[in-house]
Amino acid sequence: MKKRTRTPLIIAVCLIAVVVVALGALAAVCLTEDSADTNRGKNTAAVSGDTNPEGDENKVDGDNTKAVSTDTVEFYIDPDIDPSYYRVINRTYPIDPGYVAGSGELKSIEGKQMESKAADALAKMVAALRDEGMDIIIQSGYRTDEDQEYLYNRQINRQNGNKEKAATISAVPLTSEHQAGLAVDLSTDGTLLETFADTKQGQWLKEHCAEYGFILRYLPEKTLITGIINEPWHFRYVGSPAQAEAITESGLCMEEYFNKYLADEDLDPYLPYLK
Repeated sequence: MKKRTRTPLIIAVCLIAVVVVALGALAAVCLTEDSADTNRGKNTAAVSGDTNPEGDENKVDGDNTKAVSTDTVEFYIDPDIDPSYYRVINRTYPIDPGYVAGSGELKSIEGKQMESKAADALAKMVAALRDEGMDIIIQSGYRTDEDQEYLYNRQINRQNGNKEKAATISAVPLTSEHQAGLAVDLSTDGTLLETFADTKQGQWLKEHCAEYGFILRYLPEKTLITGIINEPWHFRYVGSPAQAEAITESGLCMEEYFNKYLADEDLDPYLPYLK
């Protein structure tokens, strides 16, 4: 009797083993490619500048160069005062000819005029300052439309015809808070200079003006927002101590606080002349 050979069985087992090994290798290759594709997706996101691949909830869109974080600011609007007292006045938000805020009436104070309620508040503020043994001059208050036109044109001449530079120093007519009867310029010697901020009077006013309803309007760190140079002598009446204190404590200028920013065309041409 011939012995049965096991060769076909051995061959079959070997073939099965080869197939198993081949399938395992193929699976490994597939897994590797899937992983590579996933990593390529992540790398593409990083290279393309999408630094927030997990979602858009923290993504910042658009030009936000004028925006200021107000997350920690407690906004307050005094419900007991006429809104015209805290009206934002600038090149984008001008006033009408002949406009006077608040009562619409002017009141004289030391040879100048202001809106009647603002004049009463100013009288109390300068009296308190003088009680501290300091002298102060009310340099400028209410201005007629003609007054502002004259000052603006004079500044253009001083700047050799440069209207943009002139407008950062002397407001374009109908964009001055003086014309609304709400602004006052104060001085120690009849001049209006940045050094006023370093005087005892300037420091006292900066600290106490809100107690009388005034804010220091044109701050040195806000010139690129207000479009006006640093004016430590210029105080704006906003209707009440509560409103003035809220704005002052926020650290914001009025454009920021009330979201009344200058339009690009009313700011960009003036930026080269601002600090």
